[in-house]
Amino acid sequence: MLSVSEDSAFYVRDDETLFSFKDDLRYCLDLGLLKKDGGLRPANPIYAGAIVRFLNENIQDILPKAIIGKWMDGRNMDMTGLLKEFQQFWANSSKKCLGRLDCKEAGPHLSLTAFIQKAVDGAAAVFNEFVDGTGYAYIVVQYAGRNHIIELQIKDDQKSFEESKEQLAGHMDRLSTAEGWLMVFDRKSKKSGTKKICWETSTTPTGQTIHTVGC
Repeated sequence: MLSVSEDSAFYVRDDETLFSFKDDLRYCLDLGLLKKDGGLRPANPIYAGAIVRFLNENIQDILPKAIIGKWMDGRNMDMTGLLKEFQQFWANSSKKCLGRLDCKEAGPHLSLTAFIQKAVDGAAAVFNEFVDGTGYAYIVVQYAGRNHIIELQIKDDQKSFEESKEQLAGHMDRLSTAEGWLMVFDRKSKKSGTKKICWETSTTPTGQTIHTVGC
């Protein structure tokens, strides 16, 4: 089983941006849903999952029921197939998704997480981590004793693909898995959604397989 620390959630800087929802923040802190620890974070991984599901519930509502269980057979999960279908969904529906979210900066992450959560329908554990303002995020899907790691990158940030691959390879080492996916969301290009779709597979010097998935 994946050992998920309290850090395996999302992180928000503890600065002036928090004052716009001060009352809601205080309420969540008083209930113990969130904690301050050099920043603002969910109190534990269970609350983290609940918060992410709350944030992306408007995306869940527009996803087709046909994707539920489509890439799982009880023993294996076809993450490549799932992500290829997400590419098509995002190409056709990204504007609609972002329009349904209050948190636009985390829109790609929340939309992908919603798609995965809908597809697994509770049959797999889905863990999230992202850092506000950095473009850094990853998702771990745990199914049938295997970890599937997806790192997210926004193309208009300053991080290179090679840096992201190295970071992903580090997570793969930590979770003892040989295959990972780097999702790159292109916000700079004026290409249409379908023309942003690309897929490239590479092998690291240590034999790990990394798929770079363009959206």
